[in-house]
Amino acid sequence: MYEFHFTPDDLLRCRFAIAPLFETSLAVRSLHDPVRRSYHLPWRRRVAGHGLDLTPLVAVQPLRGWTPDFLAPTPVGPGARIGDELAAVRAADPRRVRAELLRARDDQDDPRLKAVAGELAADPVRAREVLADTLELAWQVLVAPYWPRLHDLLRADLAHHARLLAESGLGRLVPELDAAFLWRDRTLLIDAPGAEAYELAGTGVVLIPSAFIWPGRAIRGEGADRPALIYPARGIAELWSGPPVPSGALRRLLGGTRALLLADLVIPAATKDLAARHSLSPANVSAHVKVLYEAGLVVGRRYRRRVLYERTALGDALVDGTGGAGKAGQ
Repeated sequence: MYEFHFTPDDLLRCRFAIAPLFETSLAVRSLHDPVRRSYHLPWRRRVAGHGLDLTPLVAVQPLRGWTPDFLAPTPVGPGARIGDELAAVRAADPRRVRAELLRARDDQDDPRLKAVAGELAADPVRAREVLADTLELAWQVLVAPYWPRLHDLLRADLAHHARLLAESGLGRLVPELDAAFLWRDRTLLIDAPGAEAYELAGTGVVLIPSAFIWPGRAIRGEGADRPALIYPARGIAELWSGPPVPSGALRRLLGGTRALLLADLVIPAATKDLAARHSLSPANVSAHVKVLYEAGLVVGRRYRRRVLYERTALGDALVDGTGGAGKAGQ
């Protein structure tokens, strides 16, 4: 059991972030980890035959054990840029690089990969360049082409959970992030192998949703640049599916376009996103969403400069009660 002990200041300093480099690192892992494959099969088929030599990254990311923190610095907010994150990897302290690579090597079960990790640790200056270059290639091929879809998912998760945090506090938020997270007496408990306790002492915690980490989670405590929890984003089951197909009954009730938009809002989205996904004009989508809003079927939540629309309980019941939404082909 892991423990994060919060002071009153920590309760005010929890924040959400999106971490493109962390997603890249986890995307590489998901290619080799059979536990994480099920939700990402369509993506795996699309990136098959990528031709990248990912051996350095695979070697220092054992499937069970320590992954170096310097490979994905903890971002401070939702606007992290991949170029800045890669620059931070290249600027990592060689002493830290060596220590973290040695720890990853010791947790690596594959003898061949263990040897690769050891070679990298022997020359940490070269290692951080090799690993940064490999991460950059992995980003360009495995993640960047799909980043708009991934970013929409992560941004919708942030909007939902940030609202829950503001309205109900950490006690309500924590168990919703992950079934392994518990909240008790200003202490975040994490049901995971190991036993460590962290005194936050005013730093707060960065909460980072991830599309690729399911079914696990990651913990960054003492020694990390910032304490952080990385948890599975909401809606990953819908991530790689095609647009939802509303039932015939829902189409007859609402009309084809409104039924399609309501079914699609299983994951919150802006009108601009909906327009692009369904080849409709933004004005047309806005008019239909306004009707759904006035009928109490969707609600709009402001997130930074965007308004994301999501189904209300009534909207969910209407979609599910008429047979639900099917899936279009991949």
